[in-house]
Amino acid sequence: MFIKNIYSMLQKELAYQYYAKIFLILVIPLLLVSSGYIYVQYQNTQNGYQQFLKTKAEYEKLGIDVKKALESPVKVTEGALKSKDGDGEIVENILRYDYEQLILSVHLIQPKQTVITTMEWMGFIAFPLAFTLYAIYISTYDIRFKTVKVKAAKRDWKAVLLAKQCSVYIVMFLASAAVLCVSYLAGLIFYALAAKTVPVDQFAVSAPSKGNILIQFIVLLAVSFVFATIGFYLGILFRSFIAPALLYIIYALLVPVLGKFDLKNLLSNLGHEVFNFNGSFKLFTPEKVDTIPIMFILLLFFALFSAVAYYAAHRQSKYVV
Repeated sequence: MFIKNIYSMLQKELAYQYYAKIFLILVIPLLLVSSGYIYVQYQNTQNGYQQFLKTKAEYEKLGIDVKKALESPVKVTEGALKSKDGDGEIVENILRYDYEQLILSVHLIQPKQTVITTMEWMGFIAFPLAFTLYAIYISTYDIRFKTVKVKAAKRDWKAVLLAKQCSVYIVMFLASAAVLCVSYLAGLIFYALAAKTVPVDQFAVSAPSKGNILIQFIVLLAVSFVFATIGFYLGILFRSFIAPALLYIIYALLVPVLGKFDLKNLLSNLGHEVFNFNGSFKLFTPEKVDTIPIMFILLLFFALFSAVAYYAAHRQSKYVV
């Protein structure tokens, strides 16, 4: 009976999120941002090819052996440049440098790689922000719209919250899958467009990935699950949207990594286990923690956090809001 009631409430929560267009408000910006990022990579490929041709022409004009230059290594050093610009990079063998940058750009708009790149940067920036705010909203909208007393009178409030929490995870999965599918389609389109002006076959080099795409997707969901759960429980404890949202933004954007067992450091360890981060987004290098202790710490943290949040929900008044 309990499972049947949860299932019934879950259906109602999903129906509300559908008819209120909350799901669309969540997923459409994510789709636009992910597609826009791939478009930028397409533009980088176009510009990179033109830059490569320009540098190649300059080498030929100066009588430098192009073939030999392309076979020679590139050397990039950081330091003070003798100009008003200050610090910068000194590149030796710039033709080879432009060639390697072009290869990377072509690689990043290959359809499979667009999915991986999307998981890399959105999984650690966009998804945590989006799903945290979404979870906070779902956990607090009954309080905001004064419907909490109606639901609490009809149902066990903890069961209502559990149904809400499950609905957040379902939406999280659907939104993540939708973004990755659209990223793949965008990769197909932009790669085909790039092939019309850039001889991509000459610069296509397959780079090995640390793990298969399924494992990477599981890690993506795990990171999203962590932040969605935190957002949901903060909404329960604060009973408002603004306070927990600000708390998350301050922690995510302003607070530096607080140590080896800080949440950001733990999740960065998981990310570096399965992703290469060879695109423009580079996740910070974490202080090393083994995977098994990370999983144990996260499980213990969420077990305690769940107990605190649901106990607080049980003790809170449902009739004075």
